[in-house]
Amino acid sequence: ALETLWRLSGDSLETLWRRSGDALETAPETAPATIFDY
Repeated sequence: ALETLWRLSGDSLETLWRRSGDALETAPETAPATIFDY
């Protein structure tokens, strides 16, 4: 059961990581530039 949970959480973490990566790639184009002016 723990192994299944580990695999499921690993898959969800990987998809979240990919989605956040995609969002970060597309965000500077759609969001105001001031947010990314650090």
